[in-house]
Amino acid sequence: MQREILVKLAAKLPQKNLRGPWIDLGCGTGLLETMLTGPQTKVPIFCVDLVRESLKMLARQNDRPDIYRIQADIDQLPFKPEMFSMAVMSSVIQWLPDPSLSIHGPTHYFLAEAGFYFQFFCKGTYSELFTLRTEKGLPVSIETLMREIDQFPHRKNRAKYN
Repeated sequence: MQREILVKLAAKLPQKNLRGPWIDLGCGTGLLETMLTGPQTKVPIFCVDLVRESLKMLARQNDRPDIYRIQADIDQLPFKPEMFSMAVMSSVIQWLPDPSLSIHGPTHYFLAEAGFYFQFFCKGTYSELFTLRTEKGLPVSIETLMREIDQFPHRKNRAKYN
């Protein structure tokens, strides 16, 4: 399922007038970076994930010198403000304790014209997620998050898996 979601997301990413660097928030093993094509493969990308083993796997499967692996918390990024021209967050938002914070917080690191491409599972598309959120008492419903996204100042580009 993850591959199908990323294929759809990768198809929406820009192919022209590319500036860098980009940031992949919650990159996991870097599957998205293996799907980039043409001029996208020349843009420096900062791949951020909390899990060291995922970043090691990314290093093994993608040896591009302009992919920088950063172990960090999405809510506490170690970058200067207004650094990134594009951001991606795929299949991450719904797992975070406070999705609203995690979607608004990183915008501090985006250039004014930055694109922010993300996807998340909506109610009814990933029942295990909602069972887990209920069991763990995690806050912020996805419906609330979707209302906040409508107010989001950066480019809105939602992809959902049905």
